[in-house]
Amino acid sequence: MTQERIGTYTLAETTTFRKGYEVASWYSMIEVPPGEYPVYVTRSMEGFVQFVLVPMDGTIIEESTPSLFGGMAYGKGNGDANVGKPGRYTIQTYLFMVEDNDRYDIEVERRITA
Repeated sequence: MTQERIGTYTLAETTTFRKGYEVASWYSMIEVPPGEYPVYVTRSMEGFVQFVLVPMDGTIIEESTPSLFGGMAYGKGNGDANVGKPGRYTIQTYLFMVEDNDRYDIEVERRITA
């Protein structure tokens, strides 16, 4: 899989994103400052476009990673150990979602060819 930069994502104001993990109940809330962030496409080994990615660095402001046994919480997990530390939230979507959706303010600098 390869990545290729195609444009810029503009975040107009500080925004909090919820980052999920493999365990459905685990999450981090990441506060990302306003700015311009690079937009990439990923390609398969055959050269086909797979996803659009926008990695954004911010700060972890809340986190929940409870210890689980059989899906039931026990213990306290990590608590607030990572609050205040750097975190990364990545928008991952399909190319057609970028072109047909006002939710993403992405300026594509060049056209994608399959």
